[in-house]
Amino acid sequence: MKFSCEKLLLQSAVATASRAVAAKSTIPALEGVLLQTGNQLTVSGYNMQTGIRTTLEADITEEGALVLPARLFGEIIRRLPDDIVTFASDKGMNVRLTCGDAAYNITALSAEDYPELPEVEDQYSLRIQQQTLRSMIGETSFAVSADEARPIHTGSLFEISEEGLTVVSVDGFRLALRHEPLEGIKGGSFHFVAPGTALNEVEKICADTEEEAAITLGSRHLLFEVGNTQLICRRLEGEFLDYRAAIPRSNPIIITASAKALMNSIDRVSVVISEKQKSPVQCVIGTGKVSMSAKTVTGEASDVFVKFALNSWEDMELTLGVELPKILQGWQRFRLPVKHCVRSRYDAVGMVGTPIEHCVHAWYQQERELCEGKGLILAREIQYLSAFNPNIVIAFSEKGLQKLWKKLGIS
Repeated sequence: MKFSCEKLLLQSAVATASRAVAAKSTIPALEGVLLQTGNQLTVSGYNMQTGIRTTLEADITEEGALVLPARLFGEIIRRLPDDIVTFASDKGMNVRLTCGDAAYNITALSAEDYPELPEVEDQYSLRIQQQTLRSMIGETSFAVSADEARPIHTGSLFEISEEGLTVVSVDGFRLALRHEPLEGIKGGSFHFVAPGTALNEVEKICADTEEEAAITLGSRHLLFEVGNTQLICRRLEGEFLDYRAAIPRSNPIIITASAKALMNSIDRVSVVISEKQKSPVQCVIGTGKVSMSAKTVTGEASDVFVKFALNSWEDMELTLGVELPKILQGWQRFRLPVKHCVRSRYDAVGMVGTPIEHCVHAWYQQERELCEGKGLILAREIQYLSAFNPNIVIAFSEKGLQKLWKKLGIS
């Protein structure tokens, strides 16, 4: 086998495929990456549960296939200079790599010992923007269970219907749900459960782009296609939690608050909590205020949070105890794809979606004076738009907002 290609392309392909390589296996070939040459160079990794296959352009002079140790090959490619890599192997599985003045001689394994990746028949399929799929996985994967006693909950439920795609994860303590309307669904309504470990890799492979990814459902396996990369994994079988029945439908009390201010309040009282000194954060919700407190053998902390609104309230107090890591994980992952712009009842331009970074929420009632007559420019340091809510102002930087208005044709 002989080929040459750009070092950066080969490095990216090997790094991607290596995510599915088995750390240790009774089959030595599974601890390596499979290289195959045909019309293109294909690099594959497989651990008998998840397989990743990616292709790249290369100047191929002799076709063939072989397996190279994933860690060694990856380290070699990473250390090569940014130049054209020349790859050549002989019948004795001796491989010579050259790039600039650097040269390596390593021994490969036969491709005949490498198991074939499963073929996924096209029963159902859908297409979705990469950035949307990436955010949907990121916003729900934190709630995937690690308890192997219930394997079905070690993955996320994907429900596809005419209304769109819904992704649900549950671990017995938390339930995370994200819905997105979609077009281009093939085969009608269907559902499946994808392993959380495989979805984590899909999230890494997806880019922050509007280019589409494809999901194909087979009888036993799933296929995720993202650009030149394919990820194949097993479907999880079993009965997933009826999440609709688990979500309360009649909530007599609804609290609307600034997410940033609430996070800051929890952060202040969490200083006395550590891995060794664990304690729930106690939230006492009363008329006009929320009291946060935490107590461990290290010390005590308390804070009062008053920036919130209630739909209804009686003369009573509600006390909640929340585990800090569980609630913080959910909020830190909360990112929605930007979809479309809307105009609020306060005549301020907002956008449905959450930011790429530096998410800023401001309660409208508190910031009314700053907002009136100024659109959404609350401060120059505010950089991105956040999830729209009639009670929440969502802001761009002044420069970013001007770009948005220009795009929308708003004077």
